[in-house]
Amino acid sequence: MKISRIAEALGSISDEISREAIEEIEAKSDNVPAQKPRIVRSEAPRKAPFIIAAASLCAAAAIAFPIYFSALENKNIANSEAAESGSAEYNSSDSSTTSDLTFDYSAAISKYSGSDEEVIIPETIDGKKVVGINENAFLDCKTIKSVVFPQNVTVIGKSAFGNCKSLESITLPENIKYIMEDAFIGCTKLAKAELPKDAKIGDCAFMGCSSLTEVTGDIVYIGENAFCDCTSLKSFDFPEFMSEIKQFTFYGCTSLENVTIPEGIVQIGNCALYKCTSLQEIVLPKSLCVIDTRAFGECSSLKRIVIPEGVRKIGDDAFCSCTSLESVTIPDSVTEIGMDIFDGCINIRATYKGKTYSYAERLDLYRAIDINYQDAPAHI
Repeated sequence: MKISRIAEALGSISDEISREAIEEIEAKSDNVPAQKPRIVRSEAPRKAPFIIAAASLCAAAAIAFPIYFSALENKNIANSEAAESGSAEYNSSDSSTTSDLTFDYSAAISKYSGSDEEVIIPETIDGKKVVGINENAFLDCKTIKSVVFPQNVTVIGKSAFGNCKSLESITLPENIKYIMEDAFIGCTKLAKAELPKDAKIGDCAFMGCSSLTEVTGDIVYIGENAFCDCTSLKSFDFPEFMSEIKQFTFYGCTSLENVTIPEGIVQIGNCALYKCTSLQEIVLPKSLCVIDTRAFGECSSLKRIVIPEGVRKIGDDAFCSCTSLESVTIPDSVTEIGMDIFDGCINIRATYKGKTYSYAERLDLYRAIDINYQDAPAHI
């Protein structure tokens, strides 16, 4: 690999990691505040075509690098000596730690203007640690095939590598905590993603990565649409300690054959596995409470599913057009069902309280589950 072509780093910044996006990722955990960057010019021995944003302090004011940290709001950096040495802190301490990050930082890549196929992002620029990739930094870079990140990077910003159509390989450091919304959206040649432990994945982060076949890592949060239309993805093991599969997470993953859903998941969101046409069987955890609208819609290869005791709600069209579905067991705990949950499941044999119902008898099934069920099926 080689460092990108020599070019002068510009002294301006156009975008920074979206505060709103990371606050959305942290909505179920901690709030994450942002501070705006001061721009400096890199004068590293080998100048790469990177615009950088760097943390800097002066006697009158303190300006921090735009990475967002948990549980820190409306606070100022207050130690100029630490800043001058390349570190910054809150509350006048020499080293600051939030719930999951210790930060000693100074710079982020804000824009890349090179044309190399292999990019190694440097550990430092002008003696300052590179700890983040800002919003749109590599957006629409058509030539890049591989990227290696330095170990200090903790955040990859919104659309940072969006539509990098030639990108095939990424080497992510173990310190990555946030992969933001749309970070790798439309990277149609990206084949593998090894995600760091405890990372949080934003909405649409890998959406449309149609060559992605493997995703690994003990991540702790997966946003909506995160792997939507990853048409080559064949299997996925959800990490433990997650409580929900967000809506549209695997929408249109037509090669997905195996999904492992661990105990602890209580809700499968709207269209979460919609149009996963290769999925034949799935085991649902005993912790599950809600199967939302069209969660398994058009899973045309799905043959069998056991809904565990404890599920209380099944949303509209939850299993619509699962044309291969032959066997479903519905527990007594289900008391609320949406409109025509088995619409188009022409081969279904659904068992509820010891009685088995055919497709033609499904209206009787619905009313057996919910005596107030009034919505007649679209097709009898």
